[in-house]
Amino acid sequence: SVAAAAEIVANGFNASAKGRLGPGVYMSADMNMARKYAEKRRQHGAIISAEVDAGKVITMQDFDDSGSWQTRGYDSAFLPQCYSKRSEPMEEWCIVNPSRIHMPKRVQ
Repeated sequence: SVAAAAEIVANGFNASAKGRLGPGVYMSADMNMARKYAEKRRQHGAIISAEVDAGKVITMQDFDDSGSWQTRGYDSAFLPQCYSKRSEPMEEWCIVNPSRIHMPKRVQ
């Protein structure tokens, strides 16, 4: 929702405790998929545009919900669209530390 997006912009992202690539903040550069995700609950969603310092990145070829890659010194994981097992494949990023995400201080 727009209210949730405003809260994120004001206070920053919180890393999830779990996910298909382990704990972290999940993002995508694919705007079509971001729109679908933002509206998937039949509500008017919001998309936050941000810059990310991805740090040391591992490119994944499958899901790793344990996030074991994080113990090997990686800051972010990237799952290219071609390896996604979703019904509609999408690229996916998992950023371990939310402080690597920089965004504007307002929502449009």
